[in-house]
Amino acid sequence: MSDEMKSHLINSIYGTPQTLPDERRQYLGSLRERSALRLTNQELSVPQTLNCLTKHIDYFKNQNLKFYINGKINPDITKPYIKLAVNNHFLFTLVADKNAQTEPSATGLLIAADQAINHDKITLKTLFQVTTNDKKDDDTSVTDKPGFFKRLFH
Repeated sequence: MSDEMKSHLINSIYGTPQTLPDERRQYLGSLRERSALRLTNQELSVPQTLNCLTKHIDYFKNQNLKFYINGKINPDITKPYIKLAVNNHFLFTLVADKNAQTEPSATGLLIAADQAINHDKITLKTLFQVTTNDKKDDDTSVTDKPGFFKRLFH
């Protein structure tokens, strides 16, 4: 049997091989090189994320981008993002297949192109220098309190 025939037979049985399956699972079926913005499931549930994205949505216009929204998370969380996409004339897709994960660190929303755009910065914090007070306040409160041994020996 020729190599071409073997290849055709294998593709018929198992399906066409997919490039970078782990990366596609992480980016809701897309690839990192196509991503303009990635938000985690945890970030979607924070109201400030929606406010920030609404404020900076013009940055993504006129770039032929599409919203990929995790369809496995609570619709109450994704509904405002779908409205944002529709109101700003973005196409969107709800991804509810094996690529959509429910862990807090998994992708909840991805704004991506059909071809490679190779953006280095694809988070709200890196794109727009968004600062959240919760981590900084937690860090300072921990450093302000003396530790057990410091209280014991001083």
